[in-house]
Amino acid sequence: MARSLRFWISLGLSSFVMVAMLTVIGVLMGVLLPRLNAEVEAKNRSLGETVAGQVVSFLGNAASELESLASDIAVQPEISTERIRVMLDTVTNSNPHFEAIYLVNASDHVSEVGLELGNRNERADLLGADFSGRSFLQDTRRSRRSVWSDTYLSTRGRMVVAIAVPLTLGGPNADAAHGALVAELRLDAVSRFTRNIGQAANVLPIVVDRRGQIVGHPDTGRSLRQENLSHLLLLRGAATAQVQTAEFRLDDTNYIGTTTPIPSQGWTTLVAQPTAQAFATVRSIMLALAVASLLALSLALVVAFLVSRRMTRRVAEFGRHIQSVAEGNYRGFIPKAGTDEIENLAQSMRRMARAVLDREDSLRLAASVFESSAEGILITDAKQRILSVNPALVT
Repeated sequence: MARSLRFWISLGLSSFVMVAMLTVIGVLMGVLLPRLNAEVEAKNRSLGETVAGQVVSFLGNAASELESLASDIAVQPEISTERIRVMLDTVTNSNPHFEAIYLVNASDHVSEVGLELGNRNERADLLGADFSGRSFLQDTRRSRRSVWSDTYLSTRGRMVVAIAVPLTLGGPNADAAHGALVAELRLDAVSRFTRNIGQAANVLPIVVDRRGQIVGHPDTGRSLRQENLSHLLLLRGAATAQVQTAEFRLDDTNYIGTTTPIPSQGWTTLVAQPTAQAFATVRSIMLALAVASLLALSLALVVAFLVSRRMTRRVAEFGRHIQSVAEGNYRGFIPKAGTDEIENLAQSMRRMARAVLDREDSLRLAASVFESSAEGILITDAKQRILSVNPALVT
């Protein structure tokens, strides 16, 4: 089916604009999108390392406080049991994160315990408690350095993590020689800390132990319920994991997260952001490109329509002039065109009209001479058949 010139001009101009626009978008998507995604991952990784540093600092402060307490006790070989109890109670009461501090002797039993002021009525029940089943305590004895535990249920029936610090005593406390101080930290305290840093950085920070058990989570209940996140690809083999960033799904939400190992504890921090939040800028840019493309295409269609209408109007004028010529009117006016090609066509048409007029004038002149000549004129064809005679020949 034949189409109008306006259709083909509009289609050609629109197609050209669309191809150019798609080429630009393709280049931007191929270059800009990977860079934007890389920036999102780099930002998330930076947040992960920052949060991990804060967690390390938090745990380091707890470890430093217990190590200082062990050092203060060790330098006093004649220190009494009552004095040790006061020192343990003071540190426990002054640090809101400590659940209790135990002095564990060489036989892995509690010989003294420090508690907060409101819990000291439980002291008698805790003295003599058996810690022989705590592997982290054996590790600190062998290595003679501080060792963190995974999560476990404390003697008081609460979910905790603990740090063990080697301790050597002499004098009246010789039974504690090669023993250790064990400080238990409440998981709700660790979770409150992670919630605070998460709110400050607008991220979801999670701390897990070697087994993938939650140590700290903004939702305290999840750590107390001992949820395990080892099913997440990022947290498989958490104890030996390297810093890595990837997308994952948790609680029906898509996240991008970074895992950062905490070597001194053997734990791992996971700092996550919902992908809708993390990639908001990328999506905004893509949406802006889509809107700009639609606007450009719409503008191209409008411009193509206007240009094609103007061009077809000029062509229609030429068509009318040719029709007029066909009807014998060779003197019609053809206005000047705004483009070289159309103006060249107009000039050719003007020359053609002038040539036709010149030939008609010549014919009229010849006819006048033929009719008015005093001499008789006879016109024949190639077969000598008479075609015309002038009046002079007849008379």
